[in-house]
Amino acid sequence: MPGGDERTADQRRADALTAMARGVLDSGVGPDGTPLPVVQHRRPHLQVTVEARGPGSTRGPDGLETSPGPSVGDVPDTGLGPLGGVAQLAGYGPVPISAVADLVEDAGSTAVPVPVDRAGVPVIDVPGTDAYRPSAELARAVVARDRTCRFPGCRVPAWRCDIDHIRPFDPDRPARWQTIEENLQALCRHHHRLKTHGGWYASRDPVSGATLWRSPLGQVRTVSPEPAIPGSRPPFGASVCSRRE
Repeated sequence: MPGGDERTADQRRADALTAMARGVLDSGVGPDGTPLPVVQHRRPHLQVTVEARGPGSTRGPDGLETSPGPSVGDVPDTGLGPLGGVAQLAGYGPVPISAVADLVEDAGSTAVPVPVDRAGVPVIDVPGTDAYRPSAELARAVVARDRTCRFPGCRVPAWRCDIDHIRPFDPDRPARWQTIEENLQALCRHHHRLKTHGGWYASRDPVSGATLWRSPLGQVRTVSPEPAIPGSRPPFGASVCSRRE
C-alpha cells in the first residue's frame, strides 16, 4: 500500500467520495462551481433525528417534556441530554447511534431540540406569516412535522413537497390568519394539483393532527401524523443537521 496505507482500494474510494461530498456541503457549491440548489429554504444537508431523554426530564401541564439533564455515558453529547438507542437518517431510515456519532459531534453540525407530543409527533411553536408564502422558519417546521406528503399512501419526502394551505388561501382574508401551522401541510406537486384541481378536499383535525381526505366520489381517508422517530418511545427527540446554509 502507498505510504503504509492499510486501507483497501474500496475503502480509499469511499473515503475520497466522503471527502468530496463534505467539501461540497462545506463550500455550498458543486464540483463545477455552481451554487447548490435551495429547496424549502435549505441547501442540501444531512439530517439525523436522535432520541434524547433522561431521568431529569419533567412533563409540563401541556403534556410536553422539558429537556433532561446533562448527557451521560458514551453516547454523543449534543447538549440536549442523553440520547436513546434510536436514530433516523432522513431519506434512509433507522440507523444505530454509533453510525451517526461522528456527525452529531462534528463541529459543523447544528443540534436543534424538537419538542414532541405524547405520540412523539413534533410540535410547532412558530408564529404564522403575514403573507401567502410561509417564512423559512415556518416552512422548515412544517417539513419536520409532516416528514412525507400528507396525501394517503404517498411517501414523497416532505422536503421535496410544496407547502399547501389546507383551507385554500383567500386573498380577501388576512394572511396571518391563514399561513399558520394548523393550516399548512406538505404535499408533493402531483397531489397538490390533485387537491387544487381534482376535486379532493382536505381538512385537519385540530386535536389529533390527522389529515382527513374526501375523494370526488365521497370516500374518506385518514392520514395520521408521523412520530419524529418511528418506533421510538415518546416524547423526546432532537434533530441534528450537518449543513452549510
